[in-house]
Amino acid sequence: MEVRGPKIRLDPSIGADRVKRLDALRNLVAKHIDRAHAKQKRLYDQGRKDVTFGVGDMVMQRTHPLSDGKKGFSAKMAEKFDGPFSVAEVLGPTTYRLDVGAKRTNPKVHVEHLKPPGPTCNLPLSQ
Repeated sequence: MEVRGPKIRLDPSIGADRVKRLDALRNLVAKHIDRAHAKQKRLYDQGRKDVTFGVGDMVMQRTHPLSDGKKGFSAKMAEKFDGPFSVAEVLGPTTYRLDVGAKRTNPKVHVEHLKPPGPTCNLPLSQ
C-alpha cells in the first residue's frame, strides 16, 4: 500500500511564472525554426533560375534513354538533350506543350526538363 504525504500547496505566482517561461521558450523555438527555414530556402534557391518560355521560343528537351546491352547502347554516352523544338502552347507557369513535328505526339513538358538552346545548337537559319 502506498502512503501519501500531505498535499503541498504551491503559490499561484509560481504557475504563472512557468507559463511565461514556456511562452518565451515557444517564441525562441519559433524564431530558430524560421531562421533555419530561411537559410534552407536561401541555399536551395542559390542554384535555381526562374526560366519562362513563350509560344514560338526554341527549347531543348531532356532525353531519358535506357541502356541496352544487347544493342550495345550505353545511356551514359547518349545525348542529354534533344531538339531544338518550338514551344506550341503555354499550359501553365511551369508546363509547356512542344511542337516536335512528325517524330511523335506533342508532349506536355515541365520546365525542369527544358533549357534554351546553347550557342553550339544547330538551329534552322531564318530567311
